[in-house]
Amino acid sequence: MHISYYSWEQQKDLQYRGLQFWRKYMENKNFNTYFRFDTSSFFDYGHQPAKIPKHFFDFITISHCFFSDPQLRSDSQKMYNQIFRNALKPEGYVILTIQDKKLWKSYDLTDPSDRLQEFAVIDQFLKPLGLKLVQYKYLAATDRETLISGTDFYKFARDNLSQQKHMTPLLRQYLGLHFDCHYALDDYVILAQIESR
Repeated sequence: MHISYYSWEQQKDLQYRGLQFWRKYMENKNFNTYFRFDTSSFFDYGHQPAKIPKHFFDFITISHCFFSDPQLRSDSQKMYNQIFRNALKPEGYVILTIQDKKLWKSYDLTDPSDRLQEFAVIDQFLKPLGLKLVQYKYLAATDRETLISGTDFYKFARDNLSQQKHMTPLLRQYLGLHFDCHYALDDYVILAQIESR
């Protein structure tokens, strides 16, 4: 089996965590592997398109790198579209992870419990990226209604979710928070493919 791993992330700490994961995964396995870690800005991709191999990857994943600012969102969509078209194999897949509220706000989803409206927003999100939906899943720490309404969410988090032990003191000290922060999952994971080549 051959595994090629190309990580493009400006934050060196996240790159280091990725390297640790792959080292641990590869222990005692006989794989042919290639690793590349890139800490440049993906906004520079237009100036250096030869950095990533052409039509090489089976999967490209983008996690939580979507912007609320309209100009940054438009610029990033153009870059992502170009990257997908240049680097993904024709039968390859893209996996996108975006926080629910960012998706809802960016595309004016007024009723997240309306599945047809939700589907239309996901389609609207994928179009500028040059992608078509294969499948999506909404992942949440609690049921959709509690997350959407905010009803007793803090009580739920306090009673059921892990506390952010290292971040909470910093958030209290520097941002003046008066409550403990907990890890919560509230993401859409979207599997897509290139619309047409």
